[in-house]
Amino acid sequence: MSEIFWQIVAIVFLLLAALVIGLLWLRYRRTTIIFDYQRGLKYVNGQPPELLEPGRYSYFSHNTRMESFDMRSILLQISGQDVLCRDKVGIKVSLSATYQIEDPRILMAGYEDYYDHLYHHLQIALRDTMATMELDEALDDRNSIAQAISLALKPDFMPGLKVTTVEIKDLMLPADLKKVYADVVKARKEGQAALERARGEAATMRNLANTARMMEKNPELLKLRLIQTMESTQGNTYHVALGSKPSDTVGTSETE
Repeated sequence: MSEIFWQIVAIVFLLLAALVIGLLWLRYRRTTIIFDYQRGLKYVNGQPPELLEPGRYSYFSHNTRMESFDMRSILLQISGQDVLCRDKVGIKVSLSATYQIEDPRILMAGYEDYYDHLYHHLQIALRDTMATMELDEALDDRNSIAQAISLALKPDFMPGLKVTTVEIKDLMLPADLKKVYADVVKARKEGQAALERARGEAATMRNLANTARMMEKNPELLKLRLIQTMESTQGNTYHVALGSKPSDTVGTSETE
């Protein structure tokens, strides 16, 4: 009887042990999937990380940590940065940049938060670039700002990461400067319109003068002009001047 009792106790103990092990397994076991566009880092007991290729990985969380990194191009936007131009005019500039992670191990070994470092580098590059340009230069060619920022970011400025593109999105002027530039543009457009009107009037006068000289040299052209006018009116009232003399003037005529 006692032997059976101890067998039952042993079985119960084994079942309890298996249950505890199973609970611990479920509690600490983790599964991570690294997708095709990602790479992973696996840290075990604080040792240098292992680079993981795409796949499915299981590990125990009590001594292991895993991180995944997107290897595609990532967009970073910096909005409304107050900067000073070389002529001491303050404006707000917004830019966007795309970057790509090249080596997660180097990046994580070198920076506590690589995103904040990249943001900071772009801010400084933007301020340094705008400090070398006058406002009119910046407004006329914003692409030159982006090119200067890209040159300021040397290829190895952040090991393990590269910036692929930099673009200037907006240049925002203060309200008083907006009004000044609007007045300048308005005056420029009004001057262009007046110049075009003057050119049109001058061209019209030249055409009239040329026509007058042609008519004076070739009186027969007046008769041809009269015939063309009579054909085009088709019964409507017309007035045709054949010459400067009153006797040569044909008055109003109606075709019945």
